[in-house]
Amino acid sequence: MWETPSLEDYELLKSDSKIVSWIIAHGYALNHIALSVHNINSLQNGIYSLNDLFESEGIEINQHGGAVKVTNDGGLK
Repeated sequence: MWETPSLEDYELLKSDSKIVSWIIAHGYALNHIALSVHNINSLQNGIYSLNDLFESEGIEINQHGGAVKVTNDGGLK
């Protein structure tokens, strides 16, 4: 990993590319993922089973706002 850039360097990079500014500030660590959970046939309880699997493997799930974020209409988790 490298040193955290100055705010000035970060802002300069951000003006050109948000992705590059993220990488220079945070490295290549996984930030988030999107999956079509409904297409994973082996999951009995959808996204909840997937979260259980991740946690059993030691992968930390962001609990802010709940482990599974749900839209107001419940149509998207």
